[in-house]
Amino acid sequence: MQKQYDHALAEMERAIALDSALADGYAALAIVLSHMGRPEEALRAAEQALRLKPNGVNKYLYVIGTAYAVAGRPEAALTPLQRSVGRYPNLLGAHLELAAVYSELGREAEAQAEAAANGTSIAEPKLDAYIAPMGTAQNAAALALARELRHQGLSIEVGDGNFRLKKSFEAADRVARNIIILGEDEVASGQITIKTFVTGEQVKVARAELRAKLQSV
Repeated sequence: MQKQYDHALAEMERAIALDSALADGYAALAIVLSHMGRPEEALRAAEQALRLKPNGVNKYLYVIGTAYAVAGRPEAALTPLQRSVGRYPNLLGAHLELAAVYSELGREAEAQAEAAANGTSIAEPKLDAYIAPMGTAQNAAALALARELRHQGLSIEVGDGNFRLKKSFEAADRVARNIIILGEDEVASGQITIKTFVTGEQVKVARAELRAKLQSV
């Protein structure tokens, strides 16, 4: 696992070295650092993302809240996570992180309510797709693909390469119509695996044809 984190970290740092003004790169770096147990560095990366893209504050609320939570600062994590779920109600990770923060603060009723909401309130309307990176080494590629598809007008959520495949499928089924499985083979070949939950169909689609496929189901 540590090797996967190290690889993901190297990829993020390489992306930032190529474009030091890449706000999304710093946001992704903050997530990786949080998972590596380096919260102070994660906070600095999240803050840099905001400095580079101050009008993206809503987009980075989850990153900031998670970094504070991992740093053991639940009080500071609370507001950005609350604002994140308010702004992006389909962002499953933010709901789960907020429930954990409530629990850490001793606000068990709110923690239980937030956890219960995950099974109902964020299920509809469903997103076009949930991207499941297979391993943290694919997190950067997943973020890049999500950005590409969002620019094409699709609603996309990105999972965490730290999730096992079963957990990714469960998370995806709750918030999206399709799951995009993004492993090393998919990244290398450009042939992307998509599964549609309502039909159970699983196919490989050329990256250039993803939009058309997702809009057809």
